[in-house]
Amino acid sequence: MSNAQIQQWLIANPHAKAQLETILGGSIGPLTGDLNGTPGPVEHKPNVPPSDPLNTTVFVGGLSPLISEETLRTFFAPFGAIHYVKVPPGKSCGFVQYVRKSDAERAIEALGGFSIGGSKVRLSWGRSTAIEYSIFVGDIAADVTNADLMNVFRNPNLGLRGDFPPRLIAPFLSCCNAKVMVDSVTGISKGYGFVRFTSEADQKRALLEMQGLYCKSRPSKYCSSLPSQLETILGGSIGPLTGDLNGGGAPVEHKPNVPPSDPLNTTVFVGGLSPLISEETLRTFFAPFGAIHYVKVPPGKSCGFVQYVRKSDAERAIEALGGFSIGGSKVRLSWGR
Repeated sequence: MSNAQIQQWLIANPHAKAQLETILGGSIGPLTGDLNGTPGPVEHKPNVPPSDPLNTTVFVGGLSPLISEETLRTFFAPFGAIHYVKVPPGKSCGFVQYVRKSDAERAIEALGGFSIGGSKVRLSWGRSTAIEYSIFVGDIAADVTNADLMNVFRNPNLGLRGDFPPRLIAPFLSCCNAKVMVDSVTGISKGYGFVRFTSEADQKRALLEMQGLYCKSRPSKYCSSLPSQLETILGGSIGPLTGDLNGGGAPVEHKPNVPPSDPLNTTVFVGGLSPLISEETLRTFFAPFGAIHYVKVPPGKSCGFVQYVRKSDAERAIEALGGFSIGGSKVRLSWGR
């Protein structure tokens, strides 16, 4: 975006311009190179918005280590309502998540290449961290695919049969993902899966309205995937000493994990992870216990990180899944940093 275009945007948004001038303690004149008044144009390549309509996160690269989350917020706040700001410790970068995607677009267009704290920042789209809500689906027929499971939520009336009382079920428009779990070796369905929504209201409605509806050849069971409910559906115990979610394998010793004293720590460390497990697959195992902020599997490492929105959800996941088998490897769970 050229300096002339930036200037036009500031003229069209006088309130945002006034806020920036207040923060910077000076006037933003025409064609200045950055917000601190350093002369000369700054090259800024166009940044194409991601196809994901829920992605409202801006990645801020080249950030000075002296910049705090509060300071970073002051630069981005004039462009719209902000959900959160994160500056990882020891990293020269940050993340700003807006409530609206259009506000994130304006921030990227206006601030890319500008100087914050003496460093010119690089802005791009970060990964979507929208909160999602999951349900567990049991008793899935062997021939059901991910697409079949998704279709029955997009058009629930497909699941009605002649013995059902006449009714019309509205589609679950926020249903964003359906995953049927399969054996990593044989590729055969394990008979259960997970469905994710971006709307908590849709998740709760699905638990009420989808019970007993057919997915292809048989009716499925649905629950919010708390451990006690999973035991009922899977027909066996999933206490801390069971081998995996299929009930197979020998008992695994699992030492108690004491929650950290930090009330803001909601991160679960997953050790002993198979290198074949992707972030998407890892999410399907942990999503039933609560809303997830992000999932990370570092390349070349046999571990992963799952950060929940609520600490209580992280506690439940550690208690229920410690020692379980994911992709053929029994994982070790503990509190992350």
